Formats: sequence, C-alpha cells, structure tokens
Amino acid sequence: MTIVNRDYFKEIVGQLREDNITVKHFVLWASKETLEKRLRRRGERKNSWAVRQIDRCMQGLQDNIFHQHIDTTTMTIESVVERIASLSDIQLIPDNRNELKKRMDRVKTQLKQIRI
Repeated sequence: MTIVNRDYFKEIVGQLREDNITVKHFVLWASKETLEKRLRRRGERKNSWAVRQIDRCMQGLQDNIFHQHIDTTTMTIESVVERIASLSDIQLIPDNRNELKKRMDRVKTQLKQIRI
C-alpha cells in the first residue's frame, strides 16, 4: 500500500504500533523514469491517473517519517524481496520453481495489473 501523507501514516501505523503490532515499513523507491516505464509495461497510458500521481507520491515519500528507502531502480524483484527479508530478519524458504514456472507466474501477475 502506498501511503504518502504523514498524517495518514501516523494514524494507521501509529495505531497498529499502539496495539503492539509490529510494523516494518519500507519505501520502494525508483526514479521517475523507471516508474513511468513500469506503469507503461502494465498498460498505463501517458496521462493515466497512476502516472499523474508519480510527482505527488515522490514528493510525499521524501518526508523523514518515511526514512527506510530501498532504491529499486536497478534491482530485480528477487533482490528486493531478499533485501526486505534481510532488513526484517526473515529467513526465506528456497524457491524451487524452475525458470519457466517463475516466468509464467510473473506474467500471470503482470496480466492481472493491466488496466484496459
């Protein structure tokens, strides 16, 4: 979930933490160009709602309350997962799928994101 408003973040995450729920928050950061490219790949048009939100979200996520940034511009999905797991002290189980199955699963996920 993308939360870029400091007050919303404090309300939602603050309440969870007040209720003794452990919340680990990470900002998955990328360059504007990378974000636009990723959105195009999922079928977004140049002036879509998602593309128009990039500047607002990037500006909001620069607030120091969102201090744990992971620059994903040049990272693979697997390396992002490994980084978050490492920062969260989570031991990942081995991914025993073959390369074809991994690719098919990724394409299936991407197809679900396409907006027509």
